[in-house]
Amino acid sequence: MKSLFRNITFSIVAILLLIPFFGCYNAQTRYARATSVIIDSILQPTVFYPKTFDEQGRLYYYVKVFGVLKFFLSEKPAQDVNTLFWDYYQAIKTSSSKEHFNQNIQNLISSVHPDIRSMLQKDISTVDWANDTVYFDNTTAQYIATIEYCFRQDEKKSFYVKQNQLGIVEIIPPKASSFINDTFPKEALRLWTMADYWNYINYFWVHKKLMDHNWDSVLYVNVPNFVNAQNRREYILAVYRFIAYTDDTHVYFRNSDTTIAGHYIPNVRLTKIDNQFIVKKLRTNRTLIPSDTMLHVGDVIHTVNGIELSTYYDSLKHYFSASNHGTKVKKVAGYLLASFSPTNEVIISRNEIKDTLKLLFCHYKDYDYYEYD
Repeated sequence: MKSLFRNITFSIVAILLLIPFFGCYNAQTRYARATSVIIDSILQPTVFYPKTFDEQGRLYYYVKVFGVLKFFLSEKPAQDVNTLFWDYYQAIKTSSSKEHFNQNIQNLISSVHPDIRSMLQKDISTVDWANDTVYFDNTTAQYIATIEYCFRQDEKKSFYVKQNQLGIVEIIPPKASSFINDTFPKEALRLWTMADYWNYINYFWVHKKLMDHNWDSVLYVNVPNFVNAQNRREYILAVYRFIAYTDDTHVYFRNSDTTIAGHYIPNVRLTKIDNQFIVKKLRTNRTLIPSDTMLHVGDVIHTVNGIELSTYYDSLKHYFSASNHGTKVKKVAGYLLASFSPTNEVIISRNEIKDTLKLLFCHYKDYDYYEYD
């Protein structure tokens, strides 16, 4: 009996160890599907249902409908789906009732699929999120389910998606528009940027269900941040906060980093130990300004311009994406002493003695030049 148990145990372990080395495409596909079922069953639920009929919920579902229309479409539509999103935005946002909302959604679907009624299939299951009777009627739910069903049944390729031999997915961008590169785009375009990215992650990112937050609820919570942004900075911060939910360490924002905390910095790099922030090293041994010699390795930084660093850290961390705690700390720490002003006041402890220092910070590019050198 013990021998049988050992043999069974050995076989199971051997199979688990062999899984990463399977070269057969079919075996990989079966394994991926099985893994997906397991993940679905033990991790967060995949669908979030708003509790009340309101603007936030309408725009939440509008993003989802947009994803179906864009990625379950095999032929070039009479009208670009991206453009239709902008055109219908205001009508969807201001729909005064469930009936009005559904009529607008149906009109949008008919613009992409004029033959939607002839496409309708009997006895097919509705898409899970379209079962929300607070927002959708039976006709809209059938439209959405039919689009997905017909696309999957015919095993067609999406018109808006290209995939190379390595499996890398590329989304075809919309036609060039005069406002596509605006530094602060209009409201409809702001939400479209969110919709395009959310659906890209939703349909194509294999790690979606391993994130700390449910991707549906992430969409719902972040809709107001994009809609209500009052200026370019608020919009960029909304983008940063939204993408940080992916928990992907590879997400960096090199060109607009100063939007978060300013472009003036001291000549030090910090690290976080427990709940303290300590000078880990100097950026450069060169002395660009006298203040460069005022902070030492080992100094504990308590506040900058009256703000407790522990409190500041908690607010900044929401804008940075990382797959583990250590990487998150490393990313955030680089911004804790950044400032929009060159003149700053810092409270430190050195050899357990507190001191207040008035420091001049340099532009980060001044230090970057020597640090990279």
